[in-house]
Amino acid sequence: MILMLPILLFLGLSMFMSTRQQRKDQGKRETMIRSLKKNDPVVTIGGIIGTVVSISEDASEVTLKMVDDSRIKFRADAIRDVLTKSEPASDKT
Repeated sequence: MILMLPILLFLGLSMFMSTRQQRKDQGKRETMIRSLKKNDPVVTIGGIIGTVVSISEDASEVTLKMVDDSRIKFRADAIRDVLTKSEPASDKT
């Protein structure tokens, strides 16, 4: 039993650290989604790049405008990242 104690302590500590990091990342993501505003360039979890046109009243849905002026409605939690002005909006291949 004494030989198992260090292993159990290590496993417990590693589980605690991983769940703590997940909660921290989730908090950052929720803050990012709550701070979305009109004209923000974003990337969805599917890789679609667009610009926020409107946000629903309860902030659960976001309408994005694509390059060809088409509009698509997404759930707000499908937004992966907000692009900054220095990041390229699309790859030229």
